[in-house]
Amino acid sequence: MTKILTKEEIEAIRQRCDAASPGPYHSGGIFDPMGERPTSNIWGPTPRDAQSGELLAQKVKVKDADFFVCARIDIPALIESHEGLRKSRHDLQDAFGKCHKELSEARSEIESLKEDLNPSPWPDSDPKGY
Repeated sequence: MTKILTKEEIEAIRQRCDAASPGPYHSGGIFDPMGERPTSNIWGPTPRDAQSGELLAQKVKVKDADFFVCARIDIPALIESHEGLRKSRHDLQDAFGKCHKELSEARSEIESLKEDLNPSPWPDSDPKGY
């Protein structure tokens, strides 16, 4: 089963996210002079069309740079989605509890009506005749 993050874990993630620079971040591909692999530099915060911001990392694998740059947007979106799902789960649990209670009450009412429709043939005595 997938682990559900606690409110405290989500809050710790939110605080780390809030403490980071607001972005936007930008990565720009460069080619390794040795010809081995393409890499990327990461700048931020800076407008997307400029590479004049603070250089945060150099010669990062392109996939890692994409992850870093997108995390500033992705993590808050995931936190918001998680909180929405947590609320939906809570609402469903409440609705289930109410339905369960109503079902129990309906079953009790049905049993009561059955007894009213089928009274005991021996209303004032022991049915076994003792």
